This record gives sequence, C-alpha cells and structure tokens, in this order.
Amino acid sequence: MKKIKKTFDAVAESRRWRAEASQMLDAMDLPTRLAFLEGLRTRPAVTHHARHEAGYGVAVVREDSP
Repeated sequence: MKKIKKTFDAVAESRRWRAEASQMLDAMDLPTRLAFLEGLRTRPAVTHHARHEAGYGVAVVREDSP
C-alpha cells in the first residue's frame, strides 16, 4: 500500500499559531492587551454572504443569541 505524504499538519500549525499569538500578547502591556482583545470581541461579524462574495473558502461558525 502506498503511503501518501502529508502536506499539511494541522496540529503543528495550530501550535505554531498559538505560540506566535502568545508572544504577541505577552509583548503588550496590560491596557493595550485588554484593548486589543476587546476590539476582537466587539468587531462586527462578517456574514456568510459577505465571505462568499470576498472569495473566502472558510466555514462560518455562529452562536445563536440567548
């Protein structure tokens, strides 16, 4: 049986992203870090239609409001 060479390692990529994000956040002072994270939390959601129009090929995860 022929083995297919792995071209993308999702676990390694996730770990790399997490390490880079941690370094970026650790370099910020507390007020800057809180402002950055608050900006991420409050930014407007991009609708599925807008992502499709822009050509994104990613899944959209939404949470229903309570």
